[in-house]
Amino acid sequence: MTVRTSLVAVMAIALLGPQAAAREVYKWTDANGKVHYGDRPAAAAAEKIEVRVAEPIPDENAAARDEKTRRLLKQLEQERAEDAEAQARIAEEKAMRRDNCLKARDLLEKYRTATYLYEGGEGKDHRVLTKEERAGAEAAAQKEVDKWCKHGG
Repeated sequence: MTVRTSLVAVMAIALLGPQAAAREVYKWTDANGKVHYGDRPAAAAAEKIEVRVAEPIPDENAAARDEKTRRLLKQLEQERAEDAEAQARIAEEKAMRRDNCLKARDLLEKYRTATYLYEGGEGKDHRVLTKEERAGAEAAAQKEVDKWCKHGG
């Protein structure tokens, strides 16, 4: 084993953290001259290696980052709720427009296909609309269709 490989092995063991520091590390050379490392000595000539593990550096900004993350997540959650509410309002408005469009188209169709249009309600005398009054009623019904049915209603 080359010196470089040995150094890499020692560094890897050192980087394992506190668990590696709690164990003993041994180094030995076998009959073929190959260097080995392990947590138990495999040969009588194994030497114990001291592995120093650096203490982790405390992160002083962790609490501030956590708080910032919590604020961002809360803001994101609020934005999603607002988006869902806006989508619900849009869907409700579309449904209302669709219903009003259907009613306006139905009324216009009735005006166009009726033989006569009458004025007057329940219990009142009915009067047949003149041609001009009928044209005005149909025009008003068409305006309602145009109002509620735009964008494919």
